[in-house]
Amino acid sequence: MAFEKVEIFEFEPQSEEFEKAYFDLLDRLRQHALSQILPPENAHGYSHGRQWQTVTSSEPDEVSHLKIHEHQAQIKFDDILEHRLSVIFDFTQGIVSSFSDGYMQTMYQAVSEACEKSGNIVRSNEIGSPALSFLQALKNIQFGVDRAGKISRPEFHLGTDAFKKLEEDAERLGNKFKEEVERVTKEKEEEALAREAERLSRFKGS
Repeated sequence: MAFEKVEIFEFEPQSEEFEKAYFDLLDRLRQHALSQILPPENAHGYSHGRQWQTVTSSEPDEVSHLKIHEHQAQIKFDDILEHRLSVIFDFTQGIVSSFSDGYMQTMYQAVSEACEKSGNIVRSNEIGSPALSFLQALKNIQFGVDRAGKISRPEFHLGTDAFKKLEEDAERLGNKFKEEVERVTKEKEEEALAREAERLSRFKGS
């Protein structure tokens, strides 16, 4: 018994061109979503294997693995029948939002695992003050210096409620707290510049 092949879209060359153009668009949007989390110069492609080992790191025996991001989206058949072209935009936005959420979850998980491993954790419930917890976290970290030699300050990610509590607690503590934050910030910036100067000095004349 022979079965007749049903062509959903008869213009095959045009269909392939549309598919390629659409996936190119998705890839550009994916890269843009990633750039909101990581600077493009810090995002690299990896095209062979699923794990790697950095022997020059502080833990040369540690093996890192790729994590798979999976995203699902659907278009209702009725929308196709009704020629609702707006679903293409909604479909695309749904995929890009899913990518962005997945990247954020991966980043938070990686940071959390690194902090747990190093023990560099500040527990606000133990300190009892959101503002003082923020100050302690500031003291526990190091600032960086970018390729242009400018200070790279850390980012603090807080939910709406947590940020409101931090603001209110900082206001309660007054100018003394703000002055201490400014002092620690300046100290961290000076330390970062000193470390960078020491690092660069090792390459002079090489």
